[in-house]
Amino acid sequence: MICDAHGAQQLDEVSDKINGSPCREANRKLRAYISNTIANLTPSMGGEKTYSKITGMSCYALPLLNVFLNHPRDRVIVTTPNTMTQAGAHRKELSDDKYGKKPDMLLSFVNASTQLVRELGYGELKGCGRENSDALNARDLVKVGLMLKDMVDIVDDKHDVTTLAHLGFQFVGEKVTFYLMAKTGSIYVMKQVCSMELVDSIANLRSVAQQYDNWRRLEQAVKKGYEPALLAIKTGIRGTRKNHFPTMSTPELRHIKDKY
Repeated sequence: MICDAHGAQQLDEVSDKINGSPCREANRKLRAYISNTIANLTPSMGGEKTYSKITGMSCYALPLLNVFLNHPRDRVIVTTPNTMTQAGAHRKELSDDKYGKKPDMLLSFVNASTQLVRELGYGELKGCGRENSDALNARDLVKVGLMLKDMVDIVDDKHDVTTLAHLGFQFVGEKVTFYLMAKTGSIYVMKQVCSMELVDSIANLRSVAQQYDNWRRLEQAVKKGYEPALLAIKTGIRGTRKNHFPTMSTPELRHIKDKY
């Protein structure tokens, strides 16, 4: 793809940011991301930007998440659950009221054969354009919160780990918002960590450079959040089943589960 002068300036800014980073691994991954996705970027043509959910996931969301959240050495990877037969199984262990739908994206701890061992984070995604609405986006966020709550309970039951924070994220068009959920006593706290912009055109390529420090801080916060769970799993710590707040007990939440 041939960039105009504006696009070339964006690339220069990204290159400067990469070169100025002290993290060699992040440099390598970010360079690979830029080189692999630049062919999919198009100059901003004005008017309403539209692309499907599948395009948003495969071309923009997953490649960028892989830069900052994929850690193959730790066997932590970002996947799309529809390609993993075990996805969602652990999330459904606690309740007879099982969720009818899997998350669009999953942060997973896998074994040497890349089979799912434990879910570490959930994400929902909408494409860019007409399919978005406040109601649908709100339902997606509720789904993420419900799944995170159950995951916190499962890790507590299975491994006696309560000092962890699990990742939730929601893509709405070119915007992505990240959350961390933790439990303190009997209270579940879901905190918005940051919101950032996807790179889906040459016009916003510079967002990688402008938001680079935020991405790095997010990466560190996510790793710190799931490390207690990974340590417990790897060392074989066993927990005991406990009584938890029943997630799907209210008619309103049951309606969301049944319909969406």
